[in-house]
Amino acid sequence: MTTTTLISKLGKMNIPYTIVDFNGYNMDIVFTINGKTFKAGFFKGDTLIQDYCRDISFDNTSQEIIRSIYKNFAAVLRAAER
Repeated sequence: MTTTTLISKLGKMNIPYTIVDFNGYNMDIVFTINGKTFKAGFFKGDTLIQDYCRDISFDNTSQEIIRSIYKNFAAVLRAAER
């Protein structure tokens, strides 16, 4: 899916979103459905979404974020319903 397609779908569903630029290269479209925040990652200058994820927690021992990864937007919608 492309970023423009996702933004269009979010607009039709009346779901607000934010585009976050992390380091000038990696970007996310961040949106919340049913109180759960999801991210669609893509590279700056590219319109293809690379992955969908949701941050679950932060592991202080390993200093890593634990994430749930989703294959596509339909999987995100199913996860938002749970």
